[in-house]
Amino acid sequence: MRFDSDIYNWNLQINNNMLYIPNINDYAKDGINDQFCYGDSQVMDEACSCYNSLDEIVRSTKIYNPEFCFAEHLRRCNIIPNRISRPSANDITVYIN
Repeated sequence: MRFDSDIYNWNLQINNNMLYIPNINDYAKDGINDQFCYGDSQVMDEACSCYNSLDEIVRSTKIYNPEFCFAEHLRRCNIIPNRISRPSANDITVYIN
């Protein structure tokens, strides 16, 4: 599933072919946070296709853990995530329409 939103004034620096993922909440060994990420349209399409690879990942690794499966999907797609820190409330102003 993919979501786009109308969040303004974030000043996000999005480089082509780069996936940005928070550097927290990696709940599995060799896993990666699967709750939030952002990137350009092409890399988001690839990252969000994880569901299509799920059967093969589970069959080949014998591991069924969401964070591990997401990380394994990214590895297979040659996507190296850029780990980011969450800005504090003092650092950004968000306007939602």
